[in-house]
Amino acid sequence: MGVDAHQKNADLMEVSNTDSLPDFTDARNFQDSLNVFIAFAQHHYEKHPEVVIEVAKKICIDANRKEKDSELFTALYYIGKSYSNLEMPDQAWKLFNRITDVNSKPSQEIFFKTCLGKTWLSINESDYELANKYCQIVLRHPDINCAMKAEAYLCKSIIESEKGNYKPALSYAAKGLDLPIDSVHPNIYGNLLNQTGYIYSILGDNSLALKNYLSAYQIGQKYKDKELLYYSTNNIGTIMFGMGRLKEAAAWFDKALGYFHQMKVRPSNIGDIYNNLGLVNQGLGNLAEAEKYLLSAFEYFHADKDLGGEAAVLNNLANLKMMEGRWQEALELVNQSIRLNREMNDFVNLSSVLHTRAQIYNQMHQTSKAVQDLDEALSYATSYHLINFFPDLYLEKYKIAKASGDLVDALNYYQLYSQWKDSLDQDFHQSQLAQLQQELNSLRDSLASISSTQTANTTFDNNQNNTPAWVWAVLIMATGLAIIALIHALYYRTLLKNEKHMHQEELKRTEDIKAELAIANQNAQESERITENFLSTMNHELRTPLNGIIGFASILRDELQNPQHINMAIAILQSGERLLNTLTSILDLSDLKSYRVETEISDFMLHPLINRCLVDYRDKAEEKGLQIIYQPEDYRIEVRSDESHVEKIIRQLMDNALKYTEEGYIKIDLLQQTINAKEWALIKISDTGVGIPKDLQGLIFSNFRQASEGINRKHEGVGVGLSLTRNLVNILGGKIEVESEPGKGSSFTVYLPVPTEKGLISRTSLPAAGLEEIAHKPSVLLVEDEETNREFMVYTLQDDYDVDAYVDSRSALEAARHKTYDIVLLDINLGRSASGIEILKKLRQMENYRLTPVAAITANALKLKPEGLLKEGFSHYLAKPFTRNELKSLVKKMLNEAE
Repeated sequence: MGVDAHQKNADLMEVSNTDSLPDFTDARNFQDSLNVFIAFAQHHYEKHPEVVIEVAKKICIDANRKEKDSELFTALYYIGKSYSNLEMPDQAWKLFNRITDVNSKPSQEIFFKTCLGKTWLSINESDYELANKYCQIVLRHPDINCAMKAEAYLCKSIIESEKGNYKPALSYAAKGLDLPIDSVHPNIYGNLLNQTGYIYSILGDNSLALKNYLSAYQIGQKYKDKELLYYSTNNIGTIMFGMGRLKEAAAWFDKALGYFHQMKVRPSNIGDIYNNLGLVNQGLGNLAEAEKYLLSAFEYFHADKDLGGEAAVLNNLANLKMMEGRWQEALELVNQSIRLNREMNDFVNLSSVLHTRAQIYNQMHQTSKAVQDLDEALSYATSYHLINFFPDLYLEKYKIAKASGDLVDALNYYQLYSQWKDSLDQDFHQSQLAQLQQELNSLRDSLASISSTQTANTTFDNNQNNTPAWVWAVLIMATGLAIIALIHALYYRTLLKNEKHMHQEELKRTEDIKAELAIANQNAQESERITENFLSTMNHELRTPLNGIIGFASILRDELQNPQHINMAIAILQSGERLLNTLTSILDLSDLKSYRVETEISDFMLHPLINRCLVDYRDKAEEKGLQIIYQPEDYRIEVRSDESHVEKIIRQLMDNALKYTEEGYIKIDLLQQTINAKEWALIKISDTGVGIPKDLQGLIFSNFRQASEGINRKHEGVGVGLSLTRNLVNILGGKIEVESEPGKGSSFTVYLPVPTEKGLISRTSLPAAGLEEIAHKPSVLLVEDEETNREFMVYTLQDDYDVDAYVDSRSALEAARHKTYDIVLLDINLGRSASGIEILKKLRQMENYRLTPVAAITANALKLKPEGLLKEGFSHYLAKPFTRNELKSLVKKMLNEAE
């Protein structure tokens, strides 16, 4: 008896009471019971998973059975999915592993469905490497149907977005949405739309996010999919809240709450809604009601052990306490949120939470800590292309700079704030207008379709009635169209009017600020010019005599015989070296502030560099009775950085440890860690010195500041070493952290990026079967008008890549129309030809180049900053001059992101 023969009986089973289910032992044999069970499980594993498991136990279907026929594995798959739906991953893994065991023989369909099941389990466990492995098995098989392919693309998009790779995530979601909609499960298609909307919201395009969420909502309505309706209404409410339309947001959240009560979901889902309702009430000024919702949300998240939800609510509660002026309570809450985000390596949300803490520190007049948090937040926002974070972060930096009297920086930050805000506002309104136009065109098409459909029946209708029904339908549709068009027009007119008024106010405020800062800016520029001339003169006038002092002191030290005179020579030598080090640090800091520091990026091993540095410090440590301990976890750890700058960082931290440690030891650790799916090398330098009080730990990274200051300070120095160190680390794309306790010592940890391709080697290898790829050279479109540079780049890349090089925009665009390149390298200044920015805009209009990685190559690194080119639409940036290693590294990185 086959599955189809039992379908009717399966549908009639009463799932609310398992005792009333048919007795499977009445079947002629186990195979009949198996077929009945499969029909039943297919129908109920999503809505009634607990009953499917109960039935399976009654007829003894489990992973321990020895049969190898495909029906058993089909049954095991539905039992595994039932456990997965009930959030019992251990049982689901056991069943799925039985299906994919090398000795098992499931059908091809069940095998690939099981791979997708393992993908979802891995995603839920945040094991994105393993999730990617199983997902790739599905995608790389040529015979996979559209339904499974769409689900696999959804998984790939989620994996990439969780790793912070939003452009690849958007590309995978788009591939899923490009599949024929009739061949994709409505829930999967709706979730692809929700995922696309989520990525657009992260990237700052709320209009496109809203469009996708509304499409998901329509699919949910059509198929009465409560889960899809819940998520889409909650997402729409979130976008409305972000647009400042609080009452509309509240209405959508209420809808989501209604759908929640009609479905089975995790407790954290209701936490999401309570959190959102808390934010809406906070925006409406109902602070007591807002706090009530937020506390309820925290309880749900905590019960579900959802650390991400807890961190979000804590940050929102901190903002609420700020509105009430309760700064210390706000600080305690936001510190808890930061701790949770760091535990999860969630750097996207960490950027937002650091902004909150910076605002609190600023209100508590702890500006150095506020600046440190803002710098870290900006580094994460830049790394993950979170352009919608930029306006608020730069506005906060402007407020701090203005309050501190640093008017040049204040003007610079305000201009950056205005540029990013204007850009995001313009993008939003253009896409909003495009969406309105698209809706109107859709209505017109519908009207035309109805008209053409009814034309064939005109004669018959006229014979029956002087006014045919279809005419009335057309008139009603036309009237509706006109009303909707009028509503859209009035809405957009009101929107433009409000925006114009807001823009005028913003413009007036900007002009006032510019007028206020203009004189100060001129004075500051003159002061900067004088300072630069002074530093240049001081550099020459001090270094020249110091060269003689240090040189002759060293000669005297080596040639004098009298011990007393030798000690005098050593004292002169040490004083001269101390003065030279101070001078060098001040000039280095000046170069950093003026963006005059150049970097030469290459891949190198840290162990030889650290060993070389320690040779110079062991004697100094022995003179103070200190022990130096060096414990590398791996001698082969490599970084992609500037070797001379990394050496300077290590030496500054060693100098600091020696200065503040009178007894005990200095310890250097070298290790490698994976943080948020990225590989980092860690250099940790610890000491048993005096330590730093917690309230002064943010201050030590500020210019000319020390933990002990004034004429009675305990240690020498002018307070530029750690400031210089932090600036160098930031330039190299890393970060520095400090842990310290007074009387016990301090630990400084420097994080530096590991070469991407090195990190890939350690990943779990995929099964050989079905995963082979045809080897081919990736294609590169290079546009560079300067002959020497063009030949250098082609020569560097030609062995590994198929490079087509062009000198002007016309020939490059013509080539792009006839060939799809994997990546594009564009020189910005092409002489008389169109600029690289103009070429990029035309490339992005081509269907095949909307998501292609495009790098900006520029010699004008001072004027054309990376963030400005990112805003223009470039995905990568490389400043001239660059080395062969830098060019190769850039191309590899672009190709990895293009996959």
